[in-house]
Amino acid sequence: MAKKEAVLLLWTGGWDSTFRLLQLLHDTDADVQPLYLVDEGRRSTPREIETMRSIRERIGHRWPEMSNRLRATGYGSYRATRMKARHREQWEALKQRGRVGLQYPILASYADHNDMDRMELSIVATGGVFKIFSNRS
Repeated sequence: MAKKEAVLLLWTGGWDSTFRLLQLLHDTDADVQPLYLVDEGRRSTPREIETMRSIRERIGHRWPEMSNRLRATGYGSYRATRMKARHREQWEALKQRGRVGLQYPILASYADHNDMDRMELSIVATGGVFKIFSNRS
């Protein structure tokens, strides 16, 4: 029997990506494959990894029937990901319209380098990125 395809979700342990993780587990029958890009130079990285471990443990205790669809977190390296030229160009163009963090072209490049067709990420609905990609003024 073929293993069903999972929803690949960038998970940081923050409230927005954790909300999406729980929403997928609660509202669908999909397996969820979390992905975390380790930024070795970022001070919050150990705290984020510990937070994800703690949340995973709580899911297992509270909703054991859902926890079996939560796959082991895949880890990649943020700093080792080479940004592709086309992602840098697109990022530079988007920055003309508003503030867009460097993580977005890095994430797109990581997905390309790893042959990922789809990857979900969560963005707080305030600030630069939301304004760039919405129809709101």
